[in-house]
Amino acid sequence: MNLPIPEIFIIGGLSIDTLHINGEVHRAIGGAAMYTALATQCAGAAATLFAPKPEPMEALLAPVHTRVQWEGLRIDSKDLPHLEIAHHGAGKATLLSAQWGAENRMQPDDLPADLSAYAAVHVAAMGTAARQLGLLPACRERGARQISAGTYAHVVYNETENVRALFEAADIFFMNANDANGLFGSLEKARPTQGR
Repeated sequence: MNLPIPEIFIIGGLSIDTLHINGEVHRAIGGAAMYTALATQCAGAAATLFAPKPEPMEALLAPVHTRVQWEGLRIDSKDLPHLEIAHHGAGKATLLSAQWGAENRMQPDDLPADLSAYAAVHVAAMGTAARQLGLLPACRERGARQISAGTYAHVVYNETENVRALFEAADIFFMNANDANGLFGSLEKARPTQGR
């Protein structure tokens, strides 16, 4: 039996990152939304990435541009977010600097009017949890059937209440053990209060 391919609408950003790894410096594509979109495709679902899209397309971004449906605000490539990250090993990293560029211009009104055709909408981790919180209700208003969201340590420890509100508002929430410790004190205490 051939089942329909689920379609996932992924909201967030794509960045050009400077990575410090074992004393070496690398330039790479980054962004939680981009990684989620590529992983969705690899898992056999169809991904639509809704993120600021540079024109002309930089060669470094070709792997994303050719593999996923990419929609969003048209921007100059210099307006892409730029992050600098130091990787320490054992899954630990430090955000050294961040220029969020065009991601800061994303507004709820920029979203498509109807999201009901998608199996799920994912609001990926962004520069601020407040921006995610602004987008999530707009997704519900546009008919999103199921909404997930994600986070990361920097916003967990700097916008704790906003991340907790995002956790409560989403149907599914993605975080790691470090994020859960920052939000709730332990992984075991990471439970919604609305009975979901």
